[in-house]
Amino acid sequence: IVVRETAPHVCRISVRADKGLQAYKIAEPFGGGGHASAAGAVTEGDPAEIRAVLEQRCIDDLQACDPSQAQ
Repeated sequence: IVVRETAPHVCRISVRADKGLQAYKIAEPFGGGGHASAAGAVTEGDPAEIRAVLEQRCIDDLQACDPSQAQ
């Protein structure tokens, strides 16, 4: 996951996934989309908060796929 602030409180999100995760599902709540292994979005908000939400979505998706893969 890469979150880059391109203007004050405007962030570009890039998601790459493997091991059963679907990158587009991670990006969709932020108005983005893409493919199973790569997706992206542009959204407004605090970069740290956006990254925290993205990380939690990944953890939740990993647990749904295979509980032994999550922390």
